[in-house]
Amino acid sequence: MVVMMRFMVAILLSGFCSILGCKGPASSDSGQEVTPPILSSLVFEEISAGDHHVCGRSLTGEVYCWGVNDDGQSVNPSGMYISLASGADHSCAVDEQGFAYCWGGDWSGQASPFGSEYRAVAAGNWHSCALRDSGEVRCWGDDSRDQVSAPSDLILQSLSAGYWHNCGIDAQGALVCWGDNGAGQANAPEGVFSEVCAGLAHSCGLTESGTVQCWGDNGSGQSEAPEGIFTALGCGQEHTCAVAEEGSIQCWGDNGADQSEPPVGSFVGVTGGQLHSCAIREDGHVQCWGSNEDSQSTPP
Repeated sequence: MVVMMRFMVAILLSGFCSILGCKGPASSDSGQEVTPPILSSLVFEEISAGDHHVCGRSLTGEVYCWGVNDDGQSVNPSGMYISLASGADHSCAVDEQGFAYCWGGDWSGQASPFGSEYRAVAAGNWHSCALRDSGEVRCWGDDSRDQVSAPSDLILQSLSAGYWHNCGIDAQGALVCWGDNGAGQANAPEGVFSEVCAGLAHSCGLTESGTVQCWGDNGSGQSEAPEGIFTALGCGQEHTCAVAEEGSIQCWGDNGADQSEPPVGSFVGVTGGQLHSCAIREDGHVQCWGSNEDSQSTPP
């Protein structure tokens, strides 16, 4: 799930672990290496987590990625970008001219975009989608579960890609989902929504009033949204996190690698990967938690 923030002040901090006494890497109950949350030295406006990697967009538009790089998904592209998204093993971004650019795994064509005049991008397992300036949706890559076959005449204001399904919000605030629906993850509820995220086989939406609704697979409790008012949310593979009204983060669902144990602090956005999570603090620095076996929880 992609997260964004708006701010004008960047505060560079140093010596975070020496001040707070961070301990070295530990192991979770699942045997995954986990790391106490580390504060990034860079300031980000947008971040997006893939399976084992994360990409972030700085205030000036540069993209930085970290974590596993077996397929080139964490190679930092040159240029300036206005939107980015991390898929399972690939990454995509939209540059200042409106062209989509992808890198990493491309065995199903998920990193081979086409067209132009884009303003936002979303990346799933083996597919990707982008929103044109007009709100039209264009998708490419694996279409084995109709995840690339967007409904005709669809106009959206935002979009999120799950593993084999997608969900978006239209101009009236209604949800539209398509693709794999084996667990009901594409059975979007009615209502007016401001944000949506898609995971492995579940989806969650932030209503206009600030409450969270989730649907689809709930085998790990990832669709059991807590009560309260929230301002942002992010779906991981089998867990979900959201930013509460006062800035704290609440997570629910799978916690085998402590990916649902967020740090204390005030945040403006959050994203979830396979077994890790990351969030943007109010000052623009990023903290990640959960599995760190590929350094996906160690932001630059």
